[in-house]
Amino acid sequence: MVSGTQSPVAIHFTAYGDESDPGPYPVPAGAPIEGGAASSGDRHVLIIDRDHNRSYELDAAYPNGDGSWNAACGAVFQLDSNAIPPAFSTESRALLQAMKTYGLILADNGSNWYVSGAPDERWNNDALTAELRQVRGRDFEVLRMDGLVAG
Repeated sequence: MVSGTQSPVAIHFTAYGDESDPGPYPVPAGAPIEGGAASSGDRHVLIIDRDHNRSYELDAAYPNGDGSWNAACGAVFQLDSNAIPPAFSTESRALLQAMKTYGLILADNGSNWYVSGAPDERWNNDALTAELRQVRGRDFEVLRMDGLVAG
């Protein structure tokens, strides 16, 4: 947790910069890294700016000698707003309605809430990426869970 006076530092996105919230982020020197500084895991860095009610998250984060950070991606969350996200496109609404009507299978085999399907030039993949990333796990409800099925 940092105060609103924490100086922001440059973030250099190494993998998903076009899908990340732009920097700079108020990452303090010596910010804790998930798994420790020598970790080969996810290396998340989480920062909460208590004065501006913002949460910052970096993934695969590595500090640089000049105070900046390299990270695969990053996100900024507004903690002081219950504002509804902008309207989803027709494509996003169709996918979300299909999930609501027919359900979905959740498996840990990719990125967070990764939705896979066959590419189709009639769909705007950029809009889908931007809009569906606003949907969070808390937006879903478990209706039926019959146990583990393997095979």
